[in-house]
Amino acid sequence: MSALWPTPAEISTLRFAFPGPGFGGRLFLAAAAFALGLTLWCLAPLLIAIPGLLLVLLGHLPLWVRRQTIAPGGATPQHEEVWVPVEDGWLDRVEALEQRGRRWDATPWEFTNAIGCLTLFGILGVVGVVVALAGFLFGLGLLLRLAVAVPLLVVPLWFNGIRTIWHPSELRTKGIALAMARQTAEAAGGGDFEPVPLLALREGKRGRYPVDARLMLRPAREDDSGFLGVQVQVSINNVQGTDYPYLYAVILGREGFVLPRPESLAGGTRKHPFIAEPGESGGVRYLVVRQHADDKGGWHTKPPQIAELVEVALRLGRDAWAASGGRAEA
Repeated sequence: MSALWPTPAEISTLRFAFPGPGFGGRLFLAAAAFALGLTLWCLAPLLIAIPGLLLVLLGHLPLWVRRQTIAPGGATPQHEEVWVPVEDGWLDRVEALEQRGRRWDATPWEFTNAIGCLTLFGILGVVGVVVALAGFLFGLGLLLRLAVAVPLLVVPLWFNGIRTIWHPSELRTKGIALAMARQTAEAAGGGDFEPVPLLALREGKRGRYPVDARLMLRPAREDDSGFLGVQVQVSINNVQGTDYPYLYAVILGREGFVLPRPESLAGGTRKHPFIAEPGESGGVRYLVVRQHADDKGGWHTKPPQIAELVEVALRLGRDAWAASGGRAEA
């Protein structure tokens, strides 16, 4: 909701858990149930007063809103993801959407954010002072009854219509690593490669949304060599709750493309040097260039190694391109 009260546009998007009248009618029903319930609980004999607490709880039902979210997908994807080229600046747009979601979630009427928690505790504190004064003026019995009724009246409001937002943390981590790789590729590519960012889009309840990212460095010139380019990919390794990028590059060529077969690769660190792994699948030949990783580490590709790895992959790709009769200079 807005800072103090929902706007007409926000009201129109609310999905209430129970059928009933319009928003104004729901407010009237809730207010009537709260007023009657508190009156019974505070003033009637105990046996008659107990139904008053039930009325207070029932008063929340007309206002109860289903969980709200701006997350684009659901728990189960409706379709498999599709890889598509996207414009530059996609990471900025993803981060802008995430920031917009955090602003949307910063409502004082919900306990899942700091502002909401402070508001709830502040209101309970003020009401607690009022209840204490009422107990001092009208006796311990009223104090005890109000101490029971007030939390039942106030606290459920902060659990009503809980908001969830999109947290594309893995996608953001991949995007940052790919941005470093692209910066190196543009400097070391020598005009032989054209960077094309790719996103994997998945169909969700609110349309398509990105779930993965890659960077394709495709040949700037077409020829008959069979060279498809160098694709930069990132895996995410989570260590004690923190995501770390593991970046690698794949040199791609059609069947017949001459893959480089280096005995060893320069770059990396002494414990975790770069390695090259050839393979073939579906008529496409490939060479994976990555940082060696084992149970002692190496699963985090740091910025210096990202730059080195991309430079090595581009050099190998350019050499293979030339060896296959391409137009790139070795």
